[in-house]
Amino acid sequence: MIIDNSETDVFYNYYEDDPLGFLIKGHFDSEIAKKKIKTLKDNLSEIEREIERIEEAENKTDLWSKYVRGELSHIHCGSDPYENIFRDALHIQSDRIINNLQTAFPDMTEEEIRNACFRGDKTKGAE
Repeated sequence: MIIDNSETDVFYNYYEDDPLGFLIKGHFDSEIAKKKIKTLKDNLSEIEREIERIEEAENKTDLWSKYVRGELSHIHCGSDPYENIFRDALHIQSDRIINNLQTAFPDMTEEEIRNACFRGDKTKGAE
């Protein structure tokens, strides 16, 4: 299953409303047609590679495979998909760290753990 949950995720950049629209124009320009067909071929190759990568991740349990399948949140939706992935990874990792520390230190609140991790002292920011 492929989950594409934002306008800037996986396949959005390859979408075009009418990729063969140049064929029905009254004036046909062969140079434009060749450029559009090359772009379309390149995009289809990229989409095929992306689908294969997603299918390869289908039965794996590592974080990247879970992320590709949409089992981990895709919360950053800026214009750069690589930045979105990087920021999502940082967010996922920070959540994992907080959850592990909550298990290890059940007497500490989540806010105390976040203060200790990200501010250096569990009492900082608590004023």
